[in-house]
Amino acid sequence: MVKICICNTPWTLTSFCMVFLLYSFTSIFVCTLSSGLLLLWLFLLLTNNQHGKLCLREGIIGSCLNAALALAFGSIATGLQYGYTTTACYFNECCDYNWISPNITGLALQLNKKLYGQHLVIGPVVKHLREHVEGHPQKATVLLLHGLPGTGKNFLSRMVAENLYVKGMDSKYVHILSATTDFPHEHMLREYKEKLKLEIETAGKECPRSLFIVDEMDKLIPGLIDMIRPYIDYYDNVDGTDYRQLLFFLLRYVHVI
Repeated sequence: MVKICICNTPWTLTSFCMVFLLYSFTSIFVCTLSSGLLLLWLFLLLTNNQHGKLCLREGIIGSCLNAALALAFGSIATGLQYGYTTTACYFNECCDYNWISPNITGLALQLNKKLYGQHLVIGPVVKHLREHVEGHPQKATVLLLHGLPGTGKNFLSRMVAENLYVKGMDSKYVHILSATTDFPHEHMLREYKEKLKLEIETAGKECPRSLFIVDEMDKLIPGLIDMIRPYIDYYDNVDGTDYRQLLFFLLRYVHVI
């Protein structure tokens, strides 16, 4: 009767277990300990008494090598990925503190120096932005700026972007929407709602600290602005995404009769 050593089977199982555990857990200790316990359980369950010692020894040695190789390849892959991400984000804008570096103190100084005649606006804007970027916001921050044409709504929005993002208004995380340009036709309300929903969700997933500037709010199609309500309310997440770090600047012109 030919005895078949089942050591190769646990080796293969160990390799799959290591890949799964390395993917599922962040702790290498947890991965190694769990795979080791699983390996011993498998050998004790599957080996017979006569052939068990030799097979167990060979299996442990082989599985240890498999575990070492899995950890080595995992470490190398992680290092390569980190190196690639770091290099790529050095040359290209990423959603990290190298490209999103809020300077609220600098913003306050700039507003006081350049925003003439709007001293009542500066304090609340700086206060809300500081609480948003330096704290743990419970909801997305929405600032409604309304006033006559030429009073500085767009100018203030630009200065905010310049002090939040390294690339300022050119940042891909600054989204500018215009009621007359992006949503001109009332009969397309349904399509516009889907468009706005998709843009907010895409931006929130790509970078939670995105800024939306909605210009000419007074000309927006009635009902369209309701699309942003789920993303600015007190929800930890919407469909699995946290939108509480988003910023919305709503610019509304006041017409003099």
